[in-house]
Amino acid sequence: MVLCGPSGAAKSSVRNLVREYYPWVHFAVSCTTRGPRPGEIDGADYHFVSTDRFESMIAAGELLEWSSHAGNLYGTPRGPIEASLRSGVPVLAMVDLHGARRIRSVAPRARQVVVAPPARREPTGRRGAEDDAGLERRPAAAREEPAAEFEFDHTVANVSLEQAAAKLLELLIAPTADRPGAF
Repeated sequence: MVLCGPSGAAKSSVRNLVREYYPWVHFAVSCTTRGPRPGEIDGADYHFVSTDRFESMIAAGELLEWSSHAGNLYGTPRGPIEASLRSGVPVLAMVDLHGARRIRSVAPRARQVVVAPPARREPTGRRGAEDDAGLERRPAAAREEPAAEFEFDHTVANVSLEQAAAKLLELLIAPTADRPGAF
């Protein structure tokens, strides 16, 4: 399952609640070339890799999707997701809109879910080590992502974290005839 949503929708909080209650779900860990922010753990929050390593992962087809933001590369490794799916473990990958579109092109059967904030609002404030360019892109992304909501299979309204996490898990584990696997 691919999880996406505008800044301020509390995607990370919903994902973290699902992780707390359902640790058996595989949570895809993205790779990035940026350095860790305070408190981030390599292998848990991100896989922090060099630009050379990231580019070799792209060349080898090891990433389901990847993009560049604020001079850093971000991507979702394919191998751990495929291994989990082969063993019957549900997978949750959190990506941005462009990542969701790329995953749709390589894994069209993956469920795509957008988390919608209770009230649409533009994001404000700075995250961790985000630079001014990154801060300026966030309002534009927040306007683009709701307009693309029709591209997703499901919308989860984040009225409460508990409700949103429960709905997300329901969608994650629900069997469907039209989506027997992601690949």
